[in-house]
Amino acid sequence: MNATIQKLIVTTLHADFDDFPFVEFYKGQEIKLVHARPEQNLSVVQIRAQPFIIGSLHRHLGPTFGFTTKGAWGHDPAEFPYHPNSYVCEPNELHRFHNGPGVSEAYYINTGDHVTYDPEGREEIKRTTAAGFLKAYLEKCEEMHLPRPNVLG
Repeated sequence: MNATIQKLIVTTLHADFDDFPFVEFYKGQEIKLVHARPEQNLSVVQIRAQPFIIGSLHRHLGPTFGFTTKGAWGHDPAEFPYHPNSYVCEPNELHRFHNGPGVSEAYYINTGDHVTYDPEGREEIKRTTAAGFLKAYLEKCEEMHLPRPNVLG
């Protein structure tokens, strides 16, 4: 086998999503971190949101790609156009997650900082990097007495 191909096989990250626990970061919304590369400010997460949960006002400072696998949600409180098999690329604009009437699940690939704002969008409240999110996720796992998942790769 070609040495380059062998190296690719050896360094490929493979993970079973069931090996990573959900932790509640916000009331009614759980997050599972499945991959983090802090040096590249990259994180891959799965979210699970309870019916009619409304997320904080935020923006992404790098492209964020989402894939919905269950439920329906949107960025408008009256419409939930993102459903299973939907893909979204969230721009660098203020927006908010609005979950529909059922439990929703989606995967996100985040490539930059996540910035949370006050409800009116005037003041930055918190900025989270992949490294910061990794630290917070592992601390939540520890608080819940869960095994430390291997999310680095």
